[in-house]
Amino acid sequence: MIKLTESQKQAINTINENLAVNAGAGSGKTKVLVDRYINILENGNLDKYSEIESIVAITFTKKAQGEMKERIRKRVIEKIEEESKEKEYWKRIYEDLEMANISTIHAFCSKILSENPIESSVQPKFKILEEYEKKKFIEEILSDIFTIQVEKDNQIYNFLEYFTPFSIEESMHKDNIIQTLKRIYLDIRTTGKNINYIEDLTLKNIENLEVDFSNLDAIKEKVLYLIENSRKNSKLAKLKNDEIWLELYDKQSNQIKKEDLFNLAYIKENLGKNKKLQDNIDEVKSMINNLLVMLEKLNKDIYIFTFYILKLLDKKYSEKKQKLSKLDYEDLQILTLQLFDNKNILNHYINKFKYIMIDEFQDTDNLQKSILYKLCSLNKPLDRNNLFVVGDPKQSIYRFRGADVSVFDEVSKDISNKNNDLIINLDDNFRTVNTIMKVINDFFIKLMVDKYQILNSNKSTENEIDVEILKNDEIEIPNDENKSEYHKKIEADLIAKRIKLSVDKGEYNYSDFAVLFRSMTDVSLYESALKKYNIPFSNFSGEGLLYLEQIVDIMNALKSINNNDDMISFIGFLRSSMIGVSDSTLYKHFYDYEDFIENKEKDKLEFAYSIIKRFNKLKKILRVDELLIELLKVTKFKETCLLLDDNVQKISNIEKFIDFTKKLVYEENLDLNEFINYIDDFKKYGQDIEKDNVNSLDSKGVSIMTIHKSKGLQFKVIIIPQTSKPFRNNNLDILFSKYKGLGIKHVDKNQKKSKELSFIYSNILENESIEDFEENKRILYVAMTRAEEKLILGSQSLGRNYKNSFKSMIEENISTENIKYINNIDLEYEKIPRVKNFQESHLKKRDIDTNIFPLINIKNNIKKKFETLSISAYMKFKNCQRSFYYEYYKKSPVINFNNSKGNINNTLSSIEKGVLVHRICELYNPEIDKCNLIKKVFQEKNINITTDKINEILPYINNYIDMNDFHNKEQYNEIHFYYNILDIKLSGVIDKIIIDGNKATIIDFKTNDVKNKKHILDQYSTQMQLYTSVVKDLYKINVEKARIMLLKTGEYMNIDISEDGLNENIDRIKKFITFVNTHNEELHYSKNTNKCIYCNYQKICK
Repeated sequence: MIKLTESQKQAINTINENLAVNAGAGSGKTKVLVDRYINILENGNLDKYSEIESIVAITFTKKAQGEMKERIRKRVIEKIEEESKEKEYWKRIYEDLEMANISTIHAFCSKILSENPIESSVQPKFKILEEYEKKKFIEEILSDIFTIQVEKDNQIYNFLEYFTPFSIEESMHKDNIIQTLKRIYLDIRTTGKNINYIEDLTLKNIENLEVDFSNLDAIKEKVLYLIENSRKNSKLAKLKNDEIWLELYDKQSNQIKKEDLFNLAYIKENLGKNKKLQDNIDEVKSMINNLLVMLEKLNKDIYIFTFYILKLLDKKYSEKKQKLSKLDYEDLQILTLQLFDNKNILNHYINKFKYIMIDEFQDTDNLQKSILYKLCSLNKPLDRNNLFVVGDPKQSIYRFRGADVSVFDEVSKDISNKNNDLIINLDDNFRTVNTIMKVINDFFIKLMVDKYQILNSNKSTENEIDVEILKNDEIEIPNDENKSEYHKKIEADLIAKRIKLSVDKGEYNYSDFAVLFRSMTDVSLYESALKKYNIPFSNFSGEGLLYLEQIVDIMNALKSINNNDDMISFIGFLRSSMIGVSDSTLYKHFYDYEDFIENKEKDKLEFAYSIIKRFNKLKKILRVDELLIELLKVTKFKETCLLLDDNVQKISNIEKFIDFTKKLVYEENLDLNEFINYIDDFKKYGQDIEKDNVNSLDSKGVSIMTIHKSKGLQFKVIIIPQTSKPFRNNNLDILFSKYKGLGIKHVDKNQKKSKELSFIYSNILENESIEDFEENKRILYVAMTRAEEKLILGSQSLGRNYKNSFKSMIEENISTENIKYINNIDLEYEKIPRVKNFQESHLKKRDIDTNIFPLINIKNNIKKKFETLSISAYMKFKNCQRSFYYEYYKKSPVINFNNSKGNINNTLSSIEKGVLVHRICELYNPEIDKCNLIKKVFQEKNINITTDKINEILPYINNYIDMNDFHNKEQYNEIHFYYNILDIKLSGVIDKIIIDGNKATIIDFKTNDVKNKKHILDQYSTQMQLYTSVVKDLYKINVEKARIMLLKTGEYMNIDISEDGLNENIDRIKKFITFVNTHNEELHYSKNTNKCIYCNYQKICK
């Protein structure tokens, strides 16, 4: 057992006092948490039989929650095995562990709300809004405000114009005002404050700004002095005759307007630089800045209207969530905090929860702090003495998620006010060797100053230096290379060589290395370098599952099946590994150069179109997951992926996507169109599914991941590339501060946004920049402290300014005496032998000696026996027996190559027309708006809506309405049936049955051309006579009439339904069934040569 330090013992054993533990990297924080939990179970003030429920342990992630539970479970098992006196107690604790309050803060709040649905005004079975849904709803609401309501409200137009002065359309751009307002709204919600509170804070901040207009005269005199004492051709000297200066000089301080403030800003910009006069220039600039503050007061209306938009967004977003009975993560905390205003409920949980422990407390926020303080306080803050927080402020790197490192300091201060001994520092590092730890300590004590606590290394090494910096600035860049890209390639090559050399020397295995990126933008360059030197690796970050090529290919196929007019997805499907059509063939195909396409490529195209046709039918009867599995089977896509690089990973990703699809379809009951929309929204609003890594962190390859992903992990060798990559700057037009409210970047007289004219914005931005820079220090700290035995920094300059980067921090603060610099590694990459192609000889079929391997029953065909058939199958048989054979017996793919491009014009095919009309007729009733119904059916059937297409079917619908009496009789639409004949279930759908008393009329809708009515009667009499037999025999209803409704002309045609006619029809169907179940050869089925020209099987028919 590892010996505990004194600090660790104090943290574990102090259980009846508030305690804040500052746990440095690698200091054994998790062990302290687990041992403290066990110690509370042993020695805490707990009610019998409620011990487990009395302890709350909040973790940062679900993964940490699971790990903590598992570690506690193991420790309890140890107690059971080692204790004799308390064995039964620990057995009971083990059984109760499933009830343990070990969870994330969101799960904790969700449980409390679920226990108090009435008091918290939530639905008892509320659901959690997914992150992508939250972003989607907010963006849709804002888009609605700016696109629909802008026409009704001129103020909204003016608001948009203010933020996008050169093009109102820019306001709809993803990175403009909608994104800005969404970000501001979400930031406000993490504080737990409502928008009215932030509005009051902002407006008070504006009102409290002091402006001294008497300075104007002093400014004019000082500028005049500068002009007279400046060099002849300087900027200052040129102001002397400048119209703007002359106009401003004549202004009185009590006459100043917005235009004058713009002129002052102009003067400030043109003061220039002058060594002798610089102090005077700086003084004038400061005085002008004081007057420019007035712009905030003059632009107060912009602030007020911004809050109007935010409040409108909040109202509509709340209504949307209420309608869906869903809450987002912020709601969980806000509503829990509000619920605790109920003293009875708060007292219940205060009595229930005796001890509260929070892990990773550096990543909490004010809202979570407020909830905890409610539970840990009676008469004054934290007077219950039951709060334990542990974390490392130096590792607070989730500011972009709303984490506020100052909360840790505030809580620590509240705890230390009672007793300084209640602040414990875990400063013994058990991870990193002393050589690296010395560099880290020396570096960060300079970088972080008093915010850094020196860590004591508990691991020694015989090496003198274990920190390396890779860079080669003495390189010649080829003329045809981009400077920045070339430097990246040089660094990537150096890193790959360094890994290869270390493994070749036997110092480390590939799995000992981790490459940690600040962002994954350029990761492909580094992966290419690793491949070049034959180094195995696994990328644990980067793009998620939905962006992987094989998943994009699958989605393109599903989109093509869902919507035959989606040409972009269809082309992606054709180009994918599923089909493999070349770009050259695509060009020829879509530009009518069919004669120039090779036969092999034609076969691929025919295969693709046959898939689309077949799956157009299957999508109506199969669930999405079943459709997906069938698609993979038909295209042999998984088998194709096995032939590609990284094949096992690709197959694993496909299997994970199948599992995701099954779960989603089961939980949400989505059809194909809804599934596709769900995935598109998922991607659009920044969500993804973590790809399935077949290589775990224990695999044989180098691990690649982001620094954020590496938190909590450790590796023998850590490599941090691209330290010279500049940090991102905040360029939003509106900023939020929990202390000052909103700050808006205002525009100058030329409608250009200007920080100089935006005092509050600039102030908030300055603080933001400082906090961002501080967080980047912490991110670098997290990355460097993952190292156990060696730390390597990629420091290639990337050919650009690196002042605002890790490299600038390193060069300004790191001690070079403990660093080894490497600018070149002499190592040649290994050429990987290509796999040999198949030769013709490999493809030759070898003759088999049938005396040794006899072919059993080679000439006997397997007979097919139908158990079910549709009436449509019989009608197909009547029309052409050979066509029936191909479609129902052999299930041959439909090949319609000459007309395979689909319906790209503005008319409907006869099939589309029939499907649409039948569906509209099925759904129509006089209370439904006809036009809306038509549009909805078009959408349902994934057919593009055009005026021409609607006009094409309107006459059919109007005739249907005119020919029906919807009020006086019982009417039933789309009646499905199965009818037994000769032990076969014959299926069909009756369009309409009208019942009047004890008599029925059967109606079938037809959209056919009516030039030859005799042909229609001959073609459809069988169908209508069977329907009559079904209604009489199955439903025991007398049929008075069977009629075909000709929707094109508005006419009826009566069918012979005499007893003789019905019996003869049944006899013909019996003969058909007997024939198809006793004949299996193609030549047994005659073909109707009059129909060949229209047949989909003409190319395969013998």
